[in-house]
Amino acid sequence: MKASLKKWTEDYGLFLLVVLLLVSGWEWAVRQAMIPSFILPAPSAIWGALIENKQLLFEEHLPATLKEVLIGFGLSVIGGLILGVGMHFSRSIEKVLYPFLVISQTVPLIAISPIFIMWFGYSIWSKIAVTILTAFFPIVVSTYD
Repeated sequence: MKASLKKWTEDYGLFLLVVLLLVSGWEWAVRQAMIPSFILPAPSAIWGALIENKQLLFEEHLPATLKEVLIGFGLSVIGGLILGVGMHFSRSIEKVLYPFLVISQTVPLIAISPIFIMWFGYSIWSKIAVTILTAFFPIVVSTYD
């Protein structure tokens, strides 16, 4: 037990010390009014807001967000694996689809999100489309490689 604690401290102790110093400096800077709290709230204010709004955040919004992410990522994995394997085994599929994959990564998500909302409405599907667009390309390319 003691050896594993020592190993863990050696591996992560310096990191935790730096994180503690950064968070403490952040808290101090906000309390000294060096950083306006409406731009960057203090860590204690963020923690307080999390506790105050825990029902809204963790019981309502978290399940909805997880549902969107899991559906979008699941569809990305299925489609990405199929397309990546298809591109690996068929040079024709690769020549046709790879340029579209590269082009899809040149358009910023912030620019295409309103288009998804217009297409799918303000429903779960517009959010899933953004998730798919984010995850699909790396999965296809990793599978293809």
